[in-house]
Amino acid sequence: MKYNLLQVRWCYNAIIWFAFFGIATTSVHAQSAIACPVLGAGSTTAKHELGINVFGLLDLHYHGLYPSPKIPRIGLLNGINYKRRVGRNAYRVSMDLYRDAFDIEKGNSDRSGYYAVHGNGMRGEIRLGFERQFLTTRFAPFAAIDIVGGFEKLELIGEGRGGFISQPEPEPYSYNTLSNRFGAALSVGFAYRFSKRITCSLESSAMVVLFDQHTYDTLGERSRFYLDPLRSVSLNYRMFR
Repeated sequence: MKYNLLQVRWCYNAIIWFAFFGIATTSVHAQSAIACPVLGAGSTTAKHELGINVFGLLDLHYHGLYPSPKIPRIGLLNGINYKRRVGRNAYRVSMDLYRDAFDIEKGNSDRSGYYAVHGNGMRGEIRLGFERQFLTTRFAPFAAIDIVGGFEKLELIGEGRGGFISQPEPEPYSYNTLSNRFGAALSVGFAYRFSKRITCSLESSAMVVLFDQHTYDTLGERSRFYLDPLRSVSLNYRMFR
């Protein structure tokens, strides 16, 4: 129930912030048409951009006590994003769902040091923020800042045999965690323009979680730092008006 209430709260906050950004943009729309021309656009009015997050490398925080992947994990078709562009600036919103699964096995089940693990993870995010491009050329680096709300669900089941105590059978272990979080993220990346309407963008991100509550029976963390070396590779389509 607590998880459902937090989801509702984040969705409500997302709607409020997105409405605010739209209103703020409208007040500068006429000025941007004269002051901020865009290379090759043929029009200086604001543009809407839709994108698909087709690829990403994500850092899911599996419990360090048990065997798990130690490198960022690959995710495909992770989400969608929308940007309202005014010159080099953009107000942006994205919704992403990253999924992961792994199997790890080491040694023989009748000897010490053996373990076998199956795990899967899921991480969902809603981001609202502001982006600034530094160039209007075909290759355009950018930076962005977002507020982030989301969740991370991790499950693991396995068995292992320790090296210090003789065991007749491997010892089973498992955990199932759910964490809700709210924080801020700083991102950098670049966009490459294939044509007037089609672009591809690559983005890396660092996020500080300000609130993190777990549902399993250990002490819940209150803060955490995430570094996503390649949060998204996105294909985008610009709509002019």
